[in-house]
Amino acid sequence: MSLDPNKPFAMAASQAQKLTQSHDPNAWVATSLPHTTLWSAQRAILQALQDHHRVAVRSCHDSGKSFIAAIAAARWLDVHPATTARVITTAPTAMQVKGILWVELNQLKAQADLPGRMNQTEWWIGSYLAGMGRKPSDYNPAAFQGMHARYLLIIVDEASGVTSSLIDAVETLATNTHARILMIGNPDDPTSLFADIHNNPAKHGYHCIRISAWDTPNFTDEGDTIPQELKEVLLSPEWVEQRRKAWGEQHPFWLSKVEAEFPPIDTLSTIKLVDIVKARVPFNEREREAQPQSPSGVSTPSGTPVVQGQTVLGVDVAGSDTGDETVIRLVATTPQGYRPTTEWRYRTSDPNEVTDNIVSAIISTMPQQVVIDSIGVGFGIIAAVRSHEAITNLPPATTPTIIGFNASNAPRSKEYGNQRAELWWGARILFQDGRIDTSAADDQLTLEAQLLQPRYFIKKGKIWIEAKEDIKSRIGRSPDNADAFLYALWPALKSTQLSIVAPPRNAQLIQRHMQSTAVMQRLVKQR
Repeated sequence: MSLDPNKPFAMAASQAQKLTQSHDPNAWVATSLPHTTLWSAQRAILQALQDHHRVAVRSCHDSGKSFIAAIAAARWLDVHPATTARVITTAPTAMQVKGILWVELNQLKAQADLPGRMNQTEWWIGSYLAGMGRKPSDYNPAAFQGMHARYLLIIVDEASGVTSSLIDAVETLATNTHARILMIGNPDDPTSLFADIHNNPAKHGYHCIRISAWDTPNFTDEGDTIPQELKEVLLSPEWVEQRRKAWGEQHPFWLSKVEAEFPPIDTLSTIKLVDIVKARVPFNEREREAQPQSPSGVSTPSGTPVVQGQTVLGVDVAGSDTGDETVIRLVATTPQGYRPTTEWRYRTSDPNEVTDNIVSAIISTMPQQVVIDSIGVGFGIIAAVRSHEAITNLPPATTPTIIGFNASNAPRSKEYGNQRAELWWGARILFQDGRIDTSAADDQLTLEAQLLQPRYFIKKGKIWIEAKEDIKSRIGRSPDNADAFLYALWPALKSTQLSIVAPPRNAQLIQRHMQSTAVMQRLVKQR
């Protein structure tokens, strides 16, 4: 058997190349992924991981942050000796773990012809578990502590939505000389540990990077130097302009998803940003201490029990061809709370079309209750829906209860100025108590953005919510999507004795109230 005399030289050359690539991450990309082009911020993130033990990246929407995290993971396992390296990834939800970063990893493994076998959340090299992706609720703290390696890389994707307890667990793993942590995500939650890391990088020992929309290639001269296919997957000027019109430049989502800055804490926002962020995690994926208690079945004034498994349609009627939309939202009742799902939106001033659209949604979903805004054009729509042939022909057992909601009606409790205030403050409590799950909501981003818009105020000792007309005057549009969702919550809110946590009575006391907790004190001081 003859030996190839060049084989030792080839092996030596390969080892030398690996050594070079272990020190120059962008050289690894050029060699292993020759058809992949990275833009400048992506290259900077790779280099930062080489130079720093802990890297935190707050980024705008669609900057390619998850893709570069996947490249960092693939390179990490390729350049370090087999069985000495491990990559652990996490994100707030299973879909964010499996559907984003690990999809990218699977594709990169094939493109770079890397060793081992991979499924949706694991990378095995022989019998060695080299890579694993887990959502926070998967982690048993004791088992998590055992996932050490000489070369350990931990990636926390969408880090603003990950709990501080999990980040603390990550920190206890990455204690050796070669360990690295990459935290990356939109800066959505100003009360998160991710925010505190960016506000106090020296205290936490992190190298921090910010990527705003204006840094990305479609807004700079760099766009002329990169391939068209890369430009097409990055943030576009058209999307930014659409968000400017929909949100305005002071909205929390504009600041986080365009400017890549943590928004300030709006003490007058009825529904709090931190609670909206937490509601993105499905009920069945939340950490045990965050799981809400099962609500009991109670009766509405109409006598229809609000029980687990029911569905309710909420309808905000606009009656316009060019302005606000008529929005219909389906909400499901679960043992843990309420899940907004399907949404329909229409622009028409024809009341017959509005009625037909509502009836069509009823027939397709067969809800137990339908709540329709009864002010203005909605008053006539309620009667039309009730008398519609498709509704009157339904068997009595499947005919939904049609309920009118009048925002100006008197509330049940003297704490509120009107029924609109009772509705919105009740929704605030449901969000605060972890009883809302928006993970399956159609057009989730628009719903969240609108839920943040109404502000509350105190007048003569009562809680009031900013009128729709005032919101429209302030931001340029009415929160139709949010109102439709809240109308669907009304039967449950009206039949449930929620504990009323009244806010302070004036702006000065509100500020003092917000500063009463340690987290708020820290953030207010920083800003």
